[in-house]
Amino acid sequence: MADNPLIMATVDRSAHTVLVVDDNPATRYSTARVVRAAGFRTVEAGTGAEALALSAQGVSAVVLDVHLPDINGFEVCARIRARPETQTLPVIHLSAAYVKNEDHVAGLDAGAGAYLVHPVEPAGVVASLQALIRARAAELRLRLSEERFRTLVQASAQIVWQNDPVLGASEDSPSWRAFTGQTFQDFHGFGWLDALHPEDRERVSRQWEHSRATGELLDSEYRVRHRDGTYHWTAARAVPIFNSDGSIREWIGMNIDIDDRKRSERALEDARRRLDAALSVAEVGTWTWDLRTGRIHADPNLARLFALTPEQADGGSPQVLFDALDPDDAIRLRQAIEQACACREGWQVSV
Repeated sequence: MADNPLIMATVDRSAHTVLVVDDNPATRYSTARVVRAAGFRTVEAGTGAEALALSAQGVSAVVLDVHLPDINGFEVCARIRARPETQTLPVIHLSAAYVKNEDHVAGLDAGAGAYLVHPVEPAGVVASLQALIRARAAELRLRLSEERFRTLVQASAQIVWQNDPVLGASEDSPSWRAFTGQTFQDFHGFGWLDALHPEDRERVSRQWEHSRATGELLDSEYRVRHRDGTYHWTAARAVPIFNSDGSIREWIGMNIDIDDRKRSERALEDARRRLDAALSVAEVGTWTWDLRTGRIHADPNLARLFALTPEQADGGSPQVLFDALDPDDAIRLRQAIEQACACREGWQVSV
């Protein structure tokens, strides 16, 4: 094997260690020399057992002979693939004895990323190493990105799902199953609509059809039947994932349980209605005066009592209140307000 000609470096070779495995010391030295000349660091092994031990010690790739004294190189590769810590480790078979087509097939089937035979150009070895190391790095980055996304989604949503743009739910969603109690067979396709509150199904179905047809974001709130039989309000949001030609490949969505928020909103609205009813019966009106804008905002009761127009009640001048009072009462009211503003305290006056 001749010295390696100049090949453009597409990875930082000095950051990667390559394990060279060959039972022939001369061939092992020659291969390792080529790899080091290209800028990689190397470690060497002469047996399959040594290769398995060293492959788990942080190497970036393996150049692996097939004919080894203890374990066949195909089996070594298969064992590397079977271990979680090395299952993505790039392996290149390099052999002088196993050169038939069926040997190539066996090596690639065992998990090798490339199969080279002697005599081989150094450029072929270096280029193969670079390509496989670069692909592994991209795969690891993608996996980390997916893990971060999955962690973020799991932290912010109770349910995560994906839908085919035509077939509906075509992938299992463990979180949907856990929340609703539906099996995958139950919610497959558009069976997930059966888990929605009957009053929400038609509306959500129309929204979903609109998003599917237009590619617009789905943003909706609807009730989903919980596995305990009760309905929970959820906020659903889904985005389309596009193919390179602009067509929609799939939809990714999530549902967040907002039932507690909805319950609080209903309780607040009920309390507001009761207060409005009590104020109306007592003929009591309320108003606010925004000192920054000089505008008032009166509730319907006050507007009725003072015969205010809608424009006057919502953003009108406070002068309309003073104009509706006896002149002496208006003076006392204005003085009380000015005193309260100056002292930053509450006030009370009968008019």
